[in-house]
Amino acid sequence: RYEKKFIISESEFSNLKILLSSKNFIECFPKRKISSIYYDTKDLKLFYESENGISRRKKIRVRWYNDNLSNSKIEYKIKKSELGDKNFYKISNFKKNELSQVCFFGSKNNLSKDFLPTRIDNFYLPTTLVSYHRNYFLKNNLRITYDSSIYFYAISRNSSRINILHSIPSEYSVLEMKYEEGEDYSIDKTIQHLTDKLDLSLTRFSKYSNSIRSLYC
Repeated sequence: RYEKKFIISESEFSNLKILLSSKNFIECFPKRKISSIYYDTKDLKLFYESENGISRRKKIRVRWYNDNLSNSKIEYKIKKSELGDKNFYKISNFKKNELSQVCFFGSKNNLSKDFLPTRIDNFYLPTTLVSYHRNYFLKNNLRITYDSSIYFYAISRNSSRINILHSIPSEYSVLEMKYEEGEDYSIDKTIQHLTDKLDLSLTRFSKYSNSIRSLYC
């Protein structure tokens, strides 16, 4: 699947919806909150691969929707140049002694009843949490998502807990256009028309990389 990303301000969202509606896009799924804990090595190997533009790279994350952490899944997001793919795994594949309790500092009931992997593949550790709200639009085989209210959360960890700490808001919202490899020329024409109308430029925006730069750099 191809994924093209663009930076867009939240103030432009109303213009975006009008434009998409005029082009017969439909809102194909209810707006929802998405949260992901990203895993990386101690020396941030996956972050630096992304920063350096390595052609074949990956992200490892635990993702859940609408604060329903108990239904989270592990995702491996594999990227090769512009093409991306995902593999999914269940938390239940891990043994009890391979899990840590999640603790949200600053909330009333900060100690969650949920447990997530302490490590993935032995050396990938929970590093940051990213949350945002997503709107979904669809026309034929072109799916467009709009991510807003993006927040980056620092994480600390010990032998028994994954601690979700303070957050920093992103100054950007993100528009993504997604379509399968081999789709016809009309999709490229639609993308070009939308980006011209909204004055958007293609970017390599990575929420995980931006969370690292915002929280730790």
